[in-house]
Amino acid sequence: MNTHSLQSYLQRITFLGCVACALSGCGSRNGDLEWSEEVKLSSGPVIMVKRSVKGKAVGEWGGPGGWQSLKQTIDVVSDTNPVPAPPRWSEPRVPMILDYDTNRRDWLLVATFYTCEEWWSLGRPPLPYLVWRARNGMWERVALSEELFGRPANLLTGPSGRGEPTLVRLPYKESENRDAAEKYRSVLREWHSAC
Repeated sequence: MNTHSLQSYLQRITFLGCVACALSGCGSRNGDLEWSEEVKLSSGPVIMVKRSVKGKAVGEWGGPGGWQSLKQTIDVVSDTNPVPAPPRWSEPRVPMILDYDTNRRDWLLVATFYTCEEWWSLGRPPLPYLVWRARNGMWERVALSEELFGRPANLLTGPSGRGEPTLVRLPYKESENRDAAEKYRSVLREWHSAC
């Protein structure tokens, strides 16, 4: 095979490889995911939220791997909200619970984390939860309160790196969360870090 034929052959193989990659979706996510999700509030109504996740794959090629959340956002977009929507929530944490507290008349959000590095950066708290309340158009971090212990997650806590359905409905989410680690299924009173 002469040099010109080899070069032409390699160009065609490269082109076909790029087309195959584009059609199969390889590399298309770059760790960014978006979906809409049904969320059942503790008072009964089901609202719709828009979720986005920016993340990156971590680990060794061909070895153990994982995924690190860089930023997650939640926007309440439902037209049927029983109360005005809270502001956009945006943090690198993993949201578990979004609810409207009818006693305090404000929104609350409970989140956790995926990695030991995050736990260490937070000062190694005894429980793996962070709580925010929407006040004056902003999310404010507050202490974990007693009434949250035992509360089940009402948000999808382990989105797949391959993506989620465009609309995550309640039965799908309940099925997916059932397979999650215990700390992602409900707010635990006791927890021991594996870090």
